[in-house]
Amino acid sequence: DKEIVLEAIRRSGMALHFVDCPFRADREVCLAACKDSAGALMYTIYDWRNDEEFMLEVLECQGMALCYASDEMKADNEIVLVAVRNNPSAIQFATDKP
Repeated sequence: DKEIVLEAIRRSGMALHFVDCPFRADREVCLAACKDSAGALMYTIYDWRNDEEFMLEVLECQGMALCYASDEMKADNEIVLVAVRNNPSAIQFATDKP
């Protein structure tokens, strides 16, 4: 049940590690998890790590999530800027090219 999953995610974003795969593709569930915990991004489907809109929302709250972003996102100046504004240490995950 999605509501139960969302409640668990709201308590700890890393709970995404324990949910069934279909929920790891659900934008609402993944966004809630990643906004709570940068590390939750590694438990989402890869598509979210390469989705500019999704990553911008996550990085506004969790700049260090740049660590788990796709190579394309790590090389995107706008993405990196949002991450670094949230957490200057995120610059270490930026790359010159995908």
